[in-house]
Amino acid sequence: MFNFGQAVLRGSGLMRPLIRSLLGGGALLSGAALAALIVPTLVSRSDDAVTGANAIYAAQASSIKSADAEQSTAAPAATFPGGATSIQESFQDWQVVCDAHGETRRCVMVQQQVDPNSRQRILAFELRREGDKLAGALVLPFGLALKSGVALEADEESFSMHEAFRTCLPSGCFVDVAFDEATSNVLGKVDSLQVNALSDAGEALSFTISLAGFSAARDRIAVLTN
Repeated sequence: MFNFGQAVLRGSGLMRPLIRSLLGGGALLSGAALAALIVPTLVSRSDDAVTGANAIYAAQASSIKSADAEQSTAAPAATFPGGATSIQESFQDWQVVCDAHGETRRCVMVQQQVDPNSRQRILAFELRREGDKLAGALVLPFGLALKSGVALEADEESFSMHEAFRTCLPSGCFVDVAFDEATSNVLGKVDSLQVNALSDAGEALSFTISLAGFSAARDRIAVLTN
């Protein structure tokens, strides 16, 4: 077995850039959404028609503004300590990223690994709280044997689990992951999590995810979303 990070530094053809930001437009890893682009059709209008359309748009804007004001009065927007609408904090090798939408506060803990030479992302791991569990997704590069899935192991605690790939998108291949409270407590006691996979050519690959700061980040998102 060889380390995938070393393969990247040697310029392995297995690595392709993960070109979409994890946090762009919300939580990626939890189920990436596909957006439709609507291209408006250009039509010719007379000056009178344009003037009339402008009046309609102005009336609509005023109505929307009034509705927003009423909603704001009825339900104050959620904020974080100090009145912030977003937070980004570091806990060793993990980042906590939060934002507020309406009455809802959302937080995730994220680790991304980037090749220092090419600046291409090697992997990304995002977790959020769902009740007493941590749930999210692991994003790995292309070139892996998808049918084989991945094995997650922490030898110090004899922890292991096997997960299937859910899908592949331009940003990479996604593995859904969920840890119950007992498992997250185990992970908080060890230094790293090994993710083992096979290349499409059948070669064993190993990814190492640091767990330094894991417990602190987990506890922080619990506090910020309560």
